[in-house]
Amino acid sequence: MGKPYIKLLETPLGKYFYDVNKNEIISVSEESYTILQSLLAADAPEHIAANAEIAFLHSRGYFSDNRVETIQHPLTDDLSYLLNRKVEKVTLQLTQQCNFRCSYCIYSDLNNEAQRSHSGEGLSLETAKHAIDFLWEHSVDTEKPNIGFYGGEPLLRFELLKQIVAYTEERFAGRPHTYTITTNGALLTDEIVDYLAEHDIPTMISLDGPKEIHDVSRRFAVNGCGSFDTVLRNIERIRERHPDYAKKISISMVMNPQHEYTCINQLFVDYDTFMDMTVSPSLIEDTYANERTIHSDLFVQQQQYASFLGYTSHLGLAKDVPEVFLTKSSVSQLAEKAKRMTPTQTLPPKTAPGGPCVPGQLRLFITVHGEFYPCERVSESSEVMNIGNLKDGFHLERARNLLNIGALTSEKCRDCWAFTSCHLCAKHADNQCELSGALKETFCEDVLANVEADLRNIILLQELSNSAILRRGRSCH
Repeated sequence: MGKPYIKLLETPLGKYFYDVNKNEIISVSEESYTILQSLLAADAPEHIAANAEIAFLHSRGYFSDNRVETIQHPLTDDLSYLLNRKVEKVTLQLTQQCNFRCSYCIYSDLNNEAQRSHSGEGLSLETAKHAIDFLWEHSVDTEKPNIGFYGGEPLLRFELLKQIVAYTEERFAGRPHTYTITTNGALLTDEIVDYLAEHDIPTMISLDGPKEIHDVSRRFAVNGCGSFDTVLRNIERIRERHPDYAKKISISMVMNPQHEYTCINQLFVDYDTFMDMTVSPSLIEDTYANERTIHSDLFVQQQQYASFLGYTSHLGLAKDVPEVFLTKSSVSQLAEKAKRMTPTQTLPPKTAPGGPCVPGQLRLFITVHGEFYPCERVSESSEVMNIGNLKDGFHLERARNLLNIGALTSEKCRDCWAFTSCHLCAKHADNQCELSGALKETFCEDVLANVEADLRNIILLQELSNSAILRRGRSCH
């Protein structure tokens, strides 16, 4: 048996290995675990005696040393079709202007030199109509295309937004379609809210925690004052004015890991306003930042404890456990990830690491100038991230390069146990001038830590679930 393509994992309750080819987590005895450690050692001898458990698992196809032969994204050959007929969403940059100056914003002069900064540039109605026409023509096989409104702050161009919706209703007459908008929430007047509710436009509002945390980062451009009170007041007014539409309001929460996790979560303790809303927490985006985000030890410890409470609550193991609302989405996502962890026979000869989406298909970002980018999270100043424009259409070769960034680091990727769970996309290889394998590799350590944490948490969920089953079994006697 050659060096197996596995990752060893242990918890206080057991020993495990993750088999990359099988995409399974398997529990083993301590003796087997020790043998597997020897097999994986850099100076492992050619032959190590296997015990009965390892021999049995090996006979069932586990511990294979099979690696992918060719790094190529499985949708490479379908790229032309997907971009010509199956675009699912366009995100329109209505303006590059914003009424906020958030300290971590990707358009901050202080924090992200690689990005553009805020400006007075705005989308013209003519360009917007061209974008809607483009979506119509390139979403023939999409069941329900989506138009997203983005900025800067999109509600600074509310009149343009209404004109775009009117044109879209005309262009897509009789064809299902949807809208979304991402806003900082400060400009949600009664008129605007009535319009969004009438046209069924789900709204994502940015809110980063309770007042003392939110106001540190999210400040008005005109006077530098915090925005929490304004945003809270607007959300509460939406609930009063349109209670049904309020169910379509979601919260985007950017967490600064220098704050305490429990302090961020205090928002949901202090205000019932948010308890039935979908909350999407994320960490400060630092891919293009001058410096990487630093996590305080206390943030990490509190987050881990909150997750544990979330798992016990999810499995119904404990009563009167203090609920940490902030963990709800992550616990649900992990449970879904565990369900979707479908066992396989082996890795195919040709495939790619798990990170890249199809550039431009899922959330094509169209700037005020009609330029195309894979999504709104990449640099608009980068030539390599530009995948076309409204005049010329898609640059397929550029999109193909972004889709296949795994080829930049093929040898390292082929031997990486996190191959199928990697979440690195092209922005992690973007140095503004070219796609860099060396730059991409600087993110690998974080990926390995995150994937290992996910696997350990999946194991924890299973261990807690087994404990619940055992306790229920005992209570029956």
